Amino acid sequence: MSVAIRQVTIRGRVQGVGYRYWVEQQATAHAVEGWVRNRRARVDAVDECPGSADALNLRRAGERFSTLPTI
Repeated sequence: MSVAIRQVTIRGRVQGVGYRYWVEQQATAHAVEGWVRNRRARVDAVDECPGSADALNLRRAGERFSTLPTI
């Protein structure tokens, strides 16, 4: 199996809709490693691009997928 690291940015308002919880559930169901966090914004666009191992390492130690604090 090949490994791909992707960074997906959802631009826009996502607070109050359970976005992080939904992403974490989907990631767990599909054996995806990574993390999710909110930013203070509303959904205007979805951007996807190659990610890096450094970005993947923002996960909490020992977790395959982490929910990080809002920034």
